[in-house]
Amino acid sequence: MSNFLERFESVENTEECIREMNDYSLNLIYSIESELMERILILGKNESGFYATTMNDYADFLKSMIKYEKDALIDSEVQFALRSVSVGNFATLRDEVRYAPEDAFECLFSDLREYTQKKNIDKENLNEDDLRASNVAILDLADAMSEMKEQVFSENEKILEIIEKYNPKNKHQKN
Repeated sequence: MSNFLERFESVENTEECIREMNDYSLNLIYSIESELMERILILGKNESGFYATTMNDYADFLKSMIKYEKDALIDSEVQFALRSVSVGNFATLRDEVRYAPEDAFECLFSDLREYTQKKNIDKENLNEDDLRASNVAILDLADAMSEMKEQVFSENEKILEIIEKYNPKNKHQKN
């Protein structure tokens, strides 16, 4: 997974925190998709036959999603660059960071579910062994995503704690 937590841990002021929040909210989905693609390729490499083919298909699908996310990222970076350091912007970004993992995984699950449903059309022509391999691949994919989700949500809680240290609203209340 990306080094988001490490980067937040090295933040020294509110402006850096806002920069990291921008980056996190923009890049989390890309990071999750990339990590999942790597895990899928490893799972597929360790197997053969239809299981490997299924995993490679999912990896190819994620590769296309990553390209789409990268293209969307360029547009979003321009918009986020215009944000300034203010209590309102800080609160908005903090909320984006808070919900980024949930949004990212909902989007990813939805995309993978849609892709799986499209692939189910092909399953009608599979023999029993290939159908079993396909189902095992889907379960392994779900397990990999669940592991990642747990890690991302855990890191997100730590990131939110760090963010609160740089909240301009909290600094104003202390004075």
